[in-house]
Amino acid sequence: MDPGRYRLEAGQVRRTCPPEVFSFATTEEVEPLDQFIGQERAVRAMEFGLGLRKAGYNIFITGVVGSGRSTYAQKLARGRASQEPTPSDWCYVHNFHQPDEPWALELPPGQGPLFRDRMQRLVREVQAEVPRTFSGVAYDRQKDAILEEVQDATQERVRRLEAEARAQGFAIRRTPAGYVTLPLDASGEPLDQEAYERLPAEAKRGYEQRNKLVQAQMQQVIREVRRLEREARERVALLDRQVGLLIVQPLVEELKEAYAGLPKMLRYLDAVQEDLIAHLDLFVDGDGTSGSTGDGQARQASPSLNRYEVNLLVTHPEERGAPVVVESNPTQPNLTGKLEYEGRMGSFATDFRMIKAGALHRANGGYLIAQAEDLLRAPHAWEALKRALRTGEVRVEEPGEPFRMVATRSLQPEPVPLRVKVILIGLPLTYHLLAQQDQEFRKLFKIRADFDVSMPLTDGNLQKYAAFVSSYCRAQGLRHLEREAVCRVVEQSCRLVGDQTRLSTRFNEVTEILTEADAWAAADGDPLVRARHVERAVAEKVYRSNRVEERLRDVILEGTLRIELAGRVIGQVNGIAVHDLGEHRFGRPTRISCRVWMGEEGVLDIEREAKLSGRSHSKGVLILSGFVGGRYARRFPFALSARLAFEQSYEEVDGDSASSAETYALLSALSGLPLRQDLAVTGSVDQHGRIQPVGGVTEKVEGFYDLCLAAGLTGEQGVILPLRNVQHLTLRPDVAGAVQAGRFHLYAIDHVDQGLELLTGVPAGERDGTGRFPEGSVNARVEERLEAHARTMLQTGRPASRR
Repeated sequence: MDPGRYRLEAGQVRRTCPPEVFSFATTEEVEPLDQFIGQERAVRAMEFGLGLRKAGYNIFITGVVGSGRSTYAQKLARGRASQEPTPSDWCYVHNFHQPDEPWALELPPGQGPLFRDRMQRLVREVQAEVPRTFSGVAYDRQKDAILEEVQDATQERVRRLEAEARAQGFAIRRTPAGYVTLPLDASGEPLDQEAYERLPAEAKRGYEQRNKLVQAQMQQVIREVRRLEREARERVALLDRQVGLLIVQPLVEELKEAYAGLPKMLRYLDAVQEDLIAHLDLFVDGDGTSGSTGDGQARQASPSLNRYEVNLLVTHPEERGAPVVVESNPTQPNLTGKLEYEGRMGSFATDFRMIKAGALHRANGGYLIAQAEDLLRAPHAWEALKRALRTGEVRVEEPGEPFRMVATRSLQPEPVPLRVKVILIGLPLTYHLLAQQDQEFRKLFKIRADFDVSMPLTDGNLQKYAAFVSSYCRAQGLRHLEREAVCRVVEQSCRLVGDQTRLSTRFNEVTEILTEADAWAAADGDPLVRARHVERAVAEKVYRSNRVEERLRDVILEGTLRIELAGRVIGQVNGIAVHDLGEHRFGRPTRISCRVWMGEEGVLDIEREAKLSGRSHSKGVLILSGFVGGRYARRFPFALSARLAFEQSYEEVDGDSASSAETYALLSALSGLPLRQDLAVTGSVDQHGRIQPVGGVTEKVEGFYDLCLAAGLTGEQGVILPLRNVQHLTLRPDVAGAVQAGRFHLYAIDHVDQGLELLTGVPAGERDGTGRFPEGSVNARVEERLEAHARTMLQTGRPASRR
């Protein structure tokens, strides 16, 4: 057996970027990037979606954080918006017919503030003109004429009544309670009560009969007087209306001329005119004098005059194109608007002036960008957005109003017609969950723009990467990079994506390297970012986050966590797990052991029995059981009980990347052949014994290397990994250097038998023409052990005791 045929060369374990691929000396010579790189699929989807102005063609951008989703969405949307027409202004005004249902008025772009100012000027002019006109001589003369006419007619009727009453022996007197009759004596003087009581009964009856006639005549006169007074009030009111019309109509007509092309605005101005005329008393004090100052400025507006104000909801300067609104906190009120309240006499009240615009109002006619996860976390926000897109209008609602059990009285503002392109940015999982669970989602978001985390490493993309670096340095005012420094950035980009053939498009991580490398160049006083500055930025970033990794390594070296790095042990192998701390991922060697005995339980995973195994890991154990049973128990029953364990592991284990290591431990325990402890193993296995690629292979190799380096390299240590993971190796330069110097080894295999030979030093063996494995081979030893188990069980009828 020749281990060298599986050994990797130094050139295979990492991607190096030779400076010769770039023709520039520094990135200052490189033209800045004018396009988005590495996302052709997403770019095509975005451009198609933005150009399609149809209902339901909103866009959902998927991708991981840091892939440039938000930056690109904003850049592309703003580029489109600048070429599109500016949308209308919108305002809310008082509804004079239904005060609880304010009107929404549409105005040409940028005209909202002007209309608000014109309405304020209208009210000020009415405030100034009404008191002046109603306190003038002409008005007083007309009003006095009406009142004098009524007064004369009233006095004439009262005189006739008094004469007729005197003829009947009565006098008429006016009291605060009204008119009363007093009986008169023969001389025409009023009778007092005592004199009236001394009159004969016949005389009293005569007075009473005549009094009835006088009372009837008096009531008739009172009715006529009231009619005259009512007519007088109506005539005065008509006079006031005519005078008010002379004041208000020219002012309103001036406004109507300015907005002649807006029918709804004209209806509103007509309602304003009618209301102003009907409430002229708001502009005149009780004594008929103005409360305004001598210079004609309007007095402070009373609450009653608030009805004439204009609530400017949203305005757009005409020359700026369509709006692009990025809503960072997409709650329901922030999306659809809200009603504010103020304290009034111990309670809370609101009116149309307290309606506040939401992001949909501000983005109307343009683009709204929001994070999907933030939107879904906000109560009622997702339903409110769908309702607005479905109905094509924005309705200002109280939070959760459609879900209230008891209706409460509040404003019901008229909805604003909606024409907006919504761009949601979220994770792929969020998109898939919405597509599966929400029936309306696919109808409202018909365009998906999927951002990739990587792009092919080609010569063209390398040049674009350099242009991106140049653009970022210019935009952020950073030092430019020398050519070798760009090469280090490219190599780190391959490490970020974990593939020698691809570059990372998670540009947020790349820009962090550029920013921090610039800081180290500044500390050195260097005008350029050198390769060493990039290397230090990467190293320092790791150092800031790898305390846990170093502490675990110390615990292993102390012997608290037992990991064998030399010698051979039966039924024990070193696996490697990846720990992800969010900002840092690292590989940690783990001791995997196996014990076997004759029985019928099969291969059991102790992690699963202890409920410390994830589903993927449990599946991997079942697969290796299928491989062992299918390969070795063809001619006899599978009489085996085995226990697999991750020693000193007390947290959940998941993933199938340890299934090959578990297979080696099991076969070692069955064959009695010890396994090398200076080799670690990663890779999954299928039911035919083929080794399959796994994730985190770079972290695993470096984790075992760092432990071996700390314990002392022997020149024999190394890692066995899947052959199909070779392209995913992006090892640090020091690890690659150790491989080149022969102080550390990597073995790439594609079958369990190859790993067995490396770990045991014994040929695995293949079946010959008779179906037997060569004597003394690993596979022959395993098959003989299992056959002995089966034979013993058939003879005894029960399994042997554990050993």
